[in-house]
Amino acid sequence: MRSKTNLALAALFFLALLSHRAEAQLSYDVTDLGTLGGTTSIASTSGQQNSNAAGMIVGSSTTSDNAEHAFLYANGQMFDLNTLCDLSTSNFKTLTVAKAINDDCVIVGEGITLNGEKHAFLLTPALVDGGRWSYRCCQWVWIQEGGGWWWDTECW
Repeated sequence: MRSKTNLALAALFFLALLSHRAEAQLSYDVTDLGTLGGTTSIASTSGQQNSNAAGMIVGSSTTSDNAEHAFLYANGQMFDLNTLCDLSTSNFKTLTVAKAINDDCVIVGEGITLNGEKHAFLLTPALVDGGRWSYRCCQWVWIQEGGGWWWDTECW
């Protein structure tokens, strides 16, 4: 009899816990990321790393001439990835969709090649004084290319 009573008490406790959690409602603040001058923008689909620990977000947006361009959203501003790199040194005409970004700010996505084919792209941040910036442990760190030392900034 004692085990049935304990089981019943455990069940009541569990139900009380569930009802308490059901009363707690989620609340969100909405931020419109904007567009690149057009009428639509889409953050990358779920299941992909469409943002990194620094809060940077990637996706696609239409421009004022209704072309689809890949974007990077950082520090409250949307940037056209086509203007953050030199496409003349690549086989790409347009970067259309950024699909994922990691904490090293490496971005992958899709674009249109010079001959009109859809290909995947990889954007790697340019070297700065022999290294790259990365977001680690809630702060920006500079990592020397090929290993070596790190330089930390203040935690934001």
